[in-house]
Amino acid sequence: MQNDNKKNQETIPEKKRDKQQKKFLPGIGIGEIKFIDNESSIINILGQPDEVEHEIERENIEDTKSLYYNKLGLVININRYEGNYEPLRFFPEPIYLEGEDLYSLKEKIFINFIKKIHTKLNIKYKIKLEKQFEEEFYYFSNIGLSVWFLEETVTDICIEKPELEDRELV
Repeated sequence: MQNDNKKNQETIPEKKRDKQQKKFLPGIGIGEIKFIDNESSIINILGQPDEVEHEIERENIEDTKSLYYNKLGLVININRYEGNYEPLRFFPEPIYLEGEDLYSLKEKIFINFIKKIHTKLNIKYKIKLEKQFEEEFYYFSNIGLSVWFLEETVTDICIEKPELEDRELV
């Protein structure tokens, strides 16, 4: 079935395929990659990464493997803590939600757009804001979205599995 998937992707125009692979699905993942997927599943879907970094911290208690897909503008972090794998984290550029490229939105428009997404998904709107150096950092825990702004422009986005205790329905 994976081979059929790759054959179908070859017939889809490249820009449309990129948009499909970078579609943010709150609570699920991005594109065909789910928060619960493992490294071999990712490679089956996206192929071999262009680069892999593996960091081990605190005497083998915590480690992070980063898979770099440069042509896709995507980094996927696989984190392990005390031997247990955590849900994946994605660092995509661009990333699409409801057809909008989140990197193209200015800060106030971005915030209003995310409020509307919470309403559409019937999830309580929850936001954490803090200053990190010169950047504004927003964390939307109920949809698993972190975003950094510098002078109202998106500089980085991280997508992760929402915190389950925070996914309160409206």
